[in-house]
Amino acid sequence: MKKNLKCFIKNENGEYEEITLQELEKRRNDNNTYQNKKFILVDDALLEVSKAIYEDFYYEYERNKYIDKIMRKLQVISIEKLQDSEDVRGIDIIQDNQCNVEKEVYKKIEIEKLREALLSLNDTEYKLIKNVFFDDKTIREYAEIIGLPYSTIQYKKMQILKKLKKLLEN
Repeated sequence: MKKNLKCFIKNENGEYEEITLQELEKRRNDNNTYQNKKFILVDDALLEVSKAIYEDFYYEYERNKYIDKIMRKLQVISIEKLQDSEDVRGIDIIQDNQCNVEKEVYKKIEIEKLREALLSLNDTEYKLIKNVFFDDKTIREYAEIIGLPYSTIQYKKMQILKKLKKLLEN
């Protein structure tokens, strides 16, 4: 970590005080209360936060890393990344008369909407959908894997599909 990193800690009044990383390390060595303080990195500065905020921040951080890993594994490419790609710039695009471009564009837009809707699900919902629809497990198999009754999984599946439908309609 950078030695000249700024650190912002809360003082007794609840206001933030700026100190250096060396000062923070010294306070942590000298005072036990500083050892339990939680910090997150924001724009090249450490910011003291509550334990709940710290846990939420790193939960989201780890979830996004997991989602990125899944997307790389599935080889999903977003339209935005494709447009920004060096390979596409300056290349003349030749129309294929055998392909309905408009239909393909709508299909890609729908796929992108579905991807965004799937990313908005919580981990439990996403795992159920992934197992049933992408990993070709039956509801009964998935219910046995996680140890819940078939009817519970069936109900949850229907609720998740309603949620996805509502997200896709907006």
